Amino acid sequence: GIMSGQIDLVFQDSEDKEKFIIVDFKTDTDEIPEVHFNQLESYRLAVSKFKSTSLENVRCFLFYLRSGHFVEVKR
Repeated sequence: GIMSGQIDLVFQDSEDKEKFIIVDFKTDTDEIPEVHFNQLESYRLAVSKFKSTSLENVRCFLFYLRSGHFVEVKR
């Protein structure tokens, strides 16, 4: 099937141009990063393909707007 979504923020590592960082902003009251794993994995795959880099070169983070917490979601 077809999936649609929008990545909030993606940027290239300033020291290693093969690496990218995805940040997804969340307004969740409960901070349960695992709930967003599939969404972020889809984003990781899209950035990997679009930028022709390996999946290992794409890191994903959640930024919870209510608390200011920043959490990496790892593979």
